[in-house]
Amino acid sequence: VYHAEKNNYQFKDIRLTFEKTLDLKPSDKKSSNNAFRQATMKDFKALKKISESIYKDSRYYFDSNFNLKKVQNFYDQWLHKAINNLYDNECLLYCFKNKPVAYCTLRYINNEISAIGLFGVGKNHIGKGYGKKLMNEVSYFLKSRGFKKMIVVTQGRNIKAQRFYQKEGFFTDNTELWYHKWL
Repeated sequence: VYHAEKNNYQFKDIRLTFEKTLDLKPSDKKSSNNAFRQATMKDFKALKKISESIYKDSRYYFDSNFNLKKVQNFYDQWLHKAINNLYDNECLLYCFKNKPVAYCTLRYINNEISAIGLFGVGKNHIGKGYGKKLMNEVSYFLKSRGFKKMIVVTQGRNIKAQRFYQKEGFFTDNTELWYHKWL
């Protein structure tokens, strides 16, 4: 930290990595409704709309050197790539009245470990249990395909996300300090 700051690096973020062991309990089962499904390009516009109200705690929003329109485009492209298996392997949705209200992108690290790339709930649907429902479905989806562990990264300033992941059975695995230096 001393050397980074001495060399004009600026602190921008605390990055927390959480992990969860995927154990199915007898009470865990896939829901019988059709609210959970894989995203398609037909969903992209709705997902972009959800994405506009989240990720404001990322380091990109706290470094004034980043153009905020480009930052939003970065997240939009991440979603686009996840839907098309170009970066993350897929994007899964939870819907209400057949419209996406929450999404989760997944990247398969190996046959046993999956990483959440993006996880978001639309601003009009926060606090209604859709994030929990989506996480339950994603956990079941992964476990039923043989995955043993799921990891996710969030920011130190994003207390709501940290609490959510902890309530969902994730434990802190790693903490990192992130610095930026612009040349």
